[in-house]
Amino acid sequence: MKRLLISLISLSIITGCGKAKKAIDQITSDTVTQDSLSAQGCSSFNLTHPEVSTLISCETGEVYMLLTNGELTIDVGIDISLYLEYVNITNDNNYMCSTDELLINGSFEDGHNLGNNKWGVFLDLPGWSAEIDIVDAPIEIQNGNNIGGIAASDGTSKMELDSHNKNGYTESDALVSQILTTTEDKVYSVKFDYSARVNNNAGTNRVEVYWNNNRIASLNSSNVGWETYTLNVVGIDLESKLSFRAVGDNDTLGGYIDNVSVQEICE
Repeated sequence: MKRLLISLISLSIITGCGKAKKAIDQITSDTVTQDSLSAQGCSSFNLTHPEVSTLISCETGEVYMLLTNGELTIDVGIDISLYLEYVNITNDNNYMCSTDELLINGSFEDGHNLGNNKWGVFLDLPGWSAEIDIVDAPIEIQNGNNIGGIAASDGTSKMELDSHNKNGYTESDALVSQILTTTEDKVYSVKFDYSARVNNNAGTNRVEVYWNNNRIASLNSSNVGWETYTLNVVGIDLESKLSFRAVGDNDTLGGYIDNVSVQEICE
C-alpha cells in the first residue's frame, strides 16, 4: 500500500509560504507503515474522496493531502473529520475481522459506586484515565436521572468533561482517554453521544475528540439534548488512543459524553 513518507525534518518545520514549499519538497512517495508514521506523530488515511486520495494528519497540526490530480498540499488546522467518511477499507484474506466491542465501560457505569442523583470526580475508572500530566482536571461522573439537567443516554451514568477542581485539582476542563487494542491499517467506527449541559451558552459546552492525539471532531451546542456521532478512524500498530477533551470555559459546566463504542468495520 502506497503512502506519503514524511521526513523527521519536515515535521519540525512551521509552515509558512516559503517554509511550506520546503516541507513539501522533502516529502517523497514510498511504502511506509502506520507505526512508522505514528513514531513521527502522524496518522495516514487512504481515501475514496473525489479530490483527495491520501491524507496525513500530524500532532503538530499540519495536514498533508495528496490530491487525485497528483498535486500535494499542506495546511494547518484542517478538521479531518470532514474526510473520515471517505476512509478506504481494504481487505486482507489472512485477517479475521471482528465486530466485538473494543472499548471498556463506554457508558461510565463501572468503578464509581455513586448513589442515585450523586456525582463525584475520579482520576481513573475502568478503561478510562484523566491525563492530568497535560490538564490537571479529573473525570466527573454524574449518576441518576435527575442530576445535571439531563438523564444519561445509556444506563444511569454519564461523563461531564468540564468536571470540578475539587480534591486538589487545579483545573476543571478535563482530558479523558482510553487505550484500545487495534490492528495497523484497519478501520474502526467510533460512536458516542454528546449533549450540552447549559442551554444558550455555546462558550461552555465545547468538546474535542481525538484519535491518537489527532483531532477528529469538534463539538458544540447551545441546546441540552443528546446527539449521536459516528466517526471512522484507522488503527495504528497494536494500540490506539481515543480521547475526549473539554475546551470551553473552565467553569465546571460543560459538555456531556455517554454511550461510547469502538468497533472494527468489516466488509
